[in-house]
Amino acid sequence: MADTKIPFGYHIESERFVDVRDVPSRARCGCKCPGCDLPLIARHCMVGRVDHFAHNTRGQDKKVYEECTFSYWVSVAAMARQIFSESESFDVAMPDYVYTPPSPWSSVPDPDYVCSEACTITLENIHINRNLLGETFDVTGEFKGVQVGIKLVHPEKQGVPDFSDWNCRDHKAVVLAIDISNARLQFQHSEIPLKVVLAESMAKELDCKRWLYHPRMAHYLESHDRNVEKFSYREESPQLQVQKQNHQPSQVIPSVRKSVGSGMYRNDRGEYLFYCRRCNHQVFLNAQQCFCELCSGVMYRIHRDQVNARNL
Repeated sequence: MADTKIPFGYHIESERFVDVRDVPSRARCGCKCPGCDLPLIARHCMVGRVDHFAHNTRGQDKKVYEECTFSYWVSVAAMARQIFSESESFDVAMPDYVYTPPSPWSSVPDPDYVCSEACTITLENIHINRNLLGETFDVTGEFKGVQVGIKLVHPEKQGVPDFSDWNCRDHKAVVLAIDISNARLQFQHSEIPLKVVLAESMAKELDCKRWLYHPRMAHYLESHDRNVEKFSYREESPQLQVQKQNHQPSQVIPSVRKSVGSGMYRNDRGEYLFYCRRCNHQVFLNAQQCFCELCSGVMYRIHRDQVNARNL
């Protein structure tokens, strides 16, 4: 089995994580694996190869070593948390937070909502592995009096909790995700300490960041849902519709059609004739409004005088 290359080791004497370039080579490094606690040896390589730690398996339990499969990302995540904890303040550059509302009807397009433009969050009062509003975060801090929670993501920890059910009135906080795996490629060609590469990646790169929760977005979504509900129940509007969960299944269109009374075209069972302007799908339903089951477009009731004109 090839040696597991580890960029950061736990230095036993100082009780902190260290860069492989900051300690003496081989077993004199005085470090152990953060994943399995086996001793490490530091390998300072020639040009073209990456300096790294490797397990010192001499006299050790081979099974423990073979089962240590996550030591690489355990060490990177541990160093990332330590970088934050040793900083009085830490700048985190964040990309735009733009939300494109899913519009189920073409006649009411919603513009993209810019929750936050690209900005730099200066994190202060930093702590690691701390609970914030009922959730444990890798890093917590404050930015202009607002609490910030950070989840560190890597190939062995891709899943993050869903914060969509947080309420903006109860959670005055911002939640971010930082993918620390972006730094791995830079490790391969770096001439500076790997911990500096990792710190700069977390601070400056935008493509490894994403917003998980922002009170402004939560407030917007609450308002948007209220507007959709209000719009859905407007009477006699050309855009009459209901939310998709209230959509009734379509029924087979009877071969005999007739209008009942005046106004909208109905069949002998009193069902309205609906048609979709997008795909021309037709269906009789006992409803005031509905969505098309084929293309999700808005379906409209047809006036009896329009039947012949539209060849329905």
